[in-house]
Amino acid sequence: MRKVMSGAPRFALALCSVLALAGFACTSQDTAAVKSDDAAPNFSGTGDDGKTYTLSSLTEGGKTLVLYFVKNGCSANPMAVPLFKKMSASFLKSDKVNFIVVFNDEKPAFDDFKKEFGVEFRAILDPKHEIIHAYKAKNSQGSAIVRDGKILKHWRGFSQGSLKETGEIMASATGTKFEVDMSDAPSRESFG
Repeated sequence: MRKVMSGAPRFALALCSVLALAGFACTSQDTAAVKSDDAAPNFSGTGDDGKTYTLSSLTEGGKTLVLYFVKNGCSANPMAVPLFKKMSASFLKSDKVNFIVVFNDEKPAFDDFKKEFGVEFRAILDPKHEIIHAYKAKNSQGSAIVRDGKILKHWRGFSQGSLKETGEIMASATGTKFEVDMSDAPSRESFG
């Protein structure tokens, strides 16, 4: 017997299909992404503070850069953002790590996002998806870690493993230990 989708599920599937065609989706089956050891794509973008940031300014002095790709209004935000917040909390003011949200919208939307989730994240606003496309981030909730001009790690989504590994890389960069329990994160890779 074949099950037929109706109403809301059909609309959600159609909406995600349209967003996938736009290049930064709620979900995507496209597995093409930057790979570890690839050169990190250069970029220049405006931060939520109005300043211009580049790859070199965010990695200056050997800093480790974590780029967290977020789509405004993504259905995975309520689950993912608190996990990224918990994982990154002790590193947000580090002078050895930059944890930056690459946000696909303008400043007023990012201000609403920060308020909704109670986060102190800094962001590069990317409404034209230039950085998102450069890093081949097909899904919201993906991330990339850059060190010494190269992609150290890249994830399409988030999981216990990726969040723990990201935390351990930031801890290593700061000379500390990562002791945050990430057992409330999904065991399998999830994305928005």
